[in-house]
Amino acid sequence: MSDLARNPTESDSVTVSFLSGPAAQEKILNLIESCDSLCCAVAWATENDVSNALLHHAEKISKIVVGTHLFLTSPAILDRLAGIAVAKAKSPDGDLFHPKVYFFRAANRGFLVVGSHNLTQAAFGSNVEASTLIEGPEKAPIFGELCSFIVREWESGRAIDPDFLFSYRIQHRHKHPHHEKLRKFEDLKRPRNRRDTDSPLLLSWEGFLQRISHDPHHTTTGRIRLLKAADELFAKYGSLAKMPPIERRKIAGTQGSNERQSGLDWGWFGQMSGSGTFAHLIIDRPDDLSGALDYIPPAGPISSAHYQTYIRAFKAAFAQQSRQGQLPTATRLLAMKRPDYFVCVNSANRDSLCERFGIAPTSVTLESYWAKVVQPIMNCPWWLSHEPPKPDQAAIWRGRAALLDVIYYEPKPKK
Repeated sequence: MSDLARNPTESDSVTVSFLSGPAAQEKILNLIESCDSLCCAVAWATENDVSNALLHHAEKISKIVVGTHLFLTSPAILDRLAGIAVAKAKSPDGDLFHPKVYFFRAANRGFLVVGSHNLTQAAFGSNVEASTLIEGPEKAPIFGELCSFIVREWESGRAIDPDFLFSYRIQHRHKHPHHEKLRKFEDLKRPRNRRDTDSPLLLSWEGFLQRISHDPHHTTTGRIRLLKAADELFAKYGSLAKMPPIERRKIAGTQGSNERQSGLDWGWFGQMSGSGTFAHLIIDRPDDLSGALDYIPPAGPISSAHYQTYIRAFKAAFAQQSRQGQLPTATRLLAMKRPDYFVCVNSANRDSLCERFGIAPTSVTLESYWAKVVQPIMNCPWWLSHEPPKPDQAAIWRGRAALLDVIYYEPKPKK
C-alpha cells in the first residue's frame, strides 16, 4: 500500500521523516505521481527529473512560484513554466527569495517536503541536501500555514511573460557564468617566517602605492616609463616577431647593461642577457616565441587556459636547443605584454616574493606559476581595486602585477 493510499482514519497524527540523497528524489517523484494536487515555492529551478515530472503533471499544480535571484534559475525552465497559468517568478532584484517547500494533497492527507532541496539538477544530484517530510491530516495547522505562505508569495510574484523572459535571458547569459568563479577556492598561504602583515594578500591599494613609491634600487617613474614603452611597442607592431631586432631585445630584456636609450634600462623587471639560448631565439628565430606570446590576449581577462597554452608553445620554441626555456625568461615576456597580470620571477626577487606569498621558491615552476603566483595576486585587494582616475595612479594600476618587483627586488651581492 502506497503512502497516499492509506486510509486517513489510520492516524490523525503528524509524522516527520528525513529525506536526503537518492531517497529524496524517489520520494518526491512518487508524491508527484500519486497526489491529487500540489503547490510549491522554490528559490531556483533547472531542468531535471523532478522538474520534468512536475511539468508532466502540470494539471495537478495549483500554485508554483520560482525565484530567479543570482540568475541561478535556467531560462529553459522558465520557458516551460511560462505555459502554465498558475506559474509565477520572483524578480532577481529585491529581497532574496530562498524557500524550498513542496506541498502535496491526496485522500484528505497532506505531505509537506521542506528543507534545502531546490528544484534543480544539482539539488537532486551532486549536492549534499537535507529535507524533512511532514505527513498528516490535510487540515493540520502546519499545512494551512504553509499553503498561506505559498499563496502570499505567489501573489507577489510576476507573470512569466515574454518581456520578463527576454530581459532575464539576456542578463542570465553574461551574469550566470560568474558563479563558477564563486565555486573555486584557492589555498592562499601566509608569509613564510614573517608576520601576516607582510603578506601582499592583505595590502590595500593605498598600501601598495606607498610600498612601490620607495624604490631603493631603481626609480618608480623610470619603471612606469619602461612599461609604457613596452605597451607602445606591442601596440605599434602587434606581435614580438614583427618588431625590429633591437625592439625585440628590449622586450626580452636581453640588451646589455650599457645599451640604454632615453634613460631606460630594459634590464629592469628581469635582466635576461645571460640567457644565451633565449637571446639567440629572440634575434634569429623569434616566430615561435612570438606565437606563444600571441596566446596571451592584449587586453581583457586572462585565464589559466591562456597561460597553459602559452607555456606549451613557449617550451616548444626551445625544441632541439641545448638549453630549455625557464621561468625567468617566460615570465619576462609575460610581464612586458601584460604587466597587469604577470610579474617576472627571477633570481633577484624569487626568494622575497615567494616568502611573502608563503610558498617555497623551489616549488615555483613554469607549470605551477599560475597557481602559486598569479592566482594569489588576483586575490589581493590592491589588484582587485578599480582603475583610479588620477593618470599617474592609473599608469601604476595598469602595471601593478609587474611592479611587485619594486617591493621584492633584493639582488644578491656581487662576488
